[in-house]
Amino acid sequence: MESGAYTDEREGLSADEPEVFRVAGYEDFSCIAGDCITSCCKGWRVYIDERAALRFQTERGLMGIRLRLALWRGGRLMTLLPERLLEGLYADEDDASSDYINRNSGRCPFLNRHGLCSLQLKKGADFLPSICRRYPRLIRRTGDRVELTLDLTCVHAAFLFLQRVRSHGPLAASALEHISSRELTGDEREYLSIASDAETGDTDFLHDLLTVRKWWLPVIGRAQSPTELESVMAMLLTYAAGAQEVLATGGRLGDVALPDTESASGRRGMALFPFSIMTYHELMQTELWQPMLQRTSPVLYELIERYYNIFADMSEIDAARVLDDMIVRLYAVEPGLYEELQGLFIYSVSQAFMSAYEDYSLHTHVLKSVLEVNLILLFAALSSHTRGGLPEGMEGLPSVISIVLRRVRHNDAVRHQTLAVLQRRL
Repeated sequence: MESGAYTDEREGLSADEPEVFRVAGYEDFSCIAGDCITSCCKGWRVYIDERAALRFQTERGLMGIRLRLALWRGGRLMTLLPERLLEGLYADEDDASSDYINRNSGRCPFLNRHGLCSLQLKKGADFLPSICRRYPRLIRRTGDRVELTLDLTCVHAAFLFLQRVRSHGPLAASALEHISSRELTGDEREYLSIASDAETGDTDFLHDLLTVRKWWLPVIGRAQSPTELESVMAMLLTYAAGAQEVLATGGRLGDVALPDTESASGRRGMALFPFSIMTYHELMQTELWQPMLQRTSPVLYELIERYYNIFADMSEIDAARVLDDMIVRLYAVEPGLYEELQGLFIYSVSQAFMSAYEDYSLHTHVLKSVLEVNLILLFAALSSHTRGGLPEGMEGLPSVISIVLRRVRHNDAVRHQTLAVLQRRL
């Protein structure tokens, strides 16, 4: 497709059965359990699905007692308590009726001292809640299309993704292949059979999203330097903002003109990659940082503390110069870093288009992609600053990716506050 042109490409959606697409490397992932440097059993509340809750309630012996105690602060056993007592306990909590195995602790009680799931060791993987069996595999259904991707909040999934970027290139690492629905696992079929689509029912919008996404991703992939990528970010945000306005007034995405990338200007007055030091300062004033991170995410806590130690007492001009020097040095000692960040941005934008199907907020979702890659760049620079480079293996960039995405994607308060900062400043 030429720059500025728009072609409606129907993706062969079937009215009878959803078409299934799987991201590159999806099948390569397998949990490394005790060899992982972190744990998906810590820092998050683990949701318990209906079938797992039933298994937990009917399990006998000491294990059954432990399971029911773990569910006590969730909703499954709430029916045993008087309504007035429940109102007093959970008057300020919106999700009091939900089921979680670790509602308040942030640590699954079945995580043993070796970093393994004692429940899985004793009862087998099939006994676990479906979210534990699937993670970090993500299943997104939009209309009659299903996309299987990996959540890079998993540090091993992030490590494998970066390997694909280095071996196949930034664009190929996010490529989707069409597969038969017969290739879905039992867990994936079960999830699709009970999951709510949260659909708009707008098939024309879905067709347009797929077509526009197919146009934009190679544009991002052709950016040869951070400066060029910043220019593409500016174009994409401008396009997404215009598209969101058109959609809000009942128009079609296909009516929004795509930019002429050949004659596009550079920064357009916006510091987008990296953000300006003042934008980073304001982001640090949100709930991105909290004292509890010392317990729930000590690596992130240390990096933010390092940020304040370096920049807190500097003038804006001096802080901007130091930040620029840090990032220049980072690119120098990590020559493959730009392509890795470019690949991450492509991967995030690809998912942003599908997220927009649910709420028409394309600009918001693209802005989140810009936010994520900029925070990853900043924390990678902070991690490298005292070492002269990023640590090897999963403790390097994969760890930074994992902790940033966990904090931004899966914490509503952090996501809303940080996006509000960008909407004001950009």
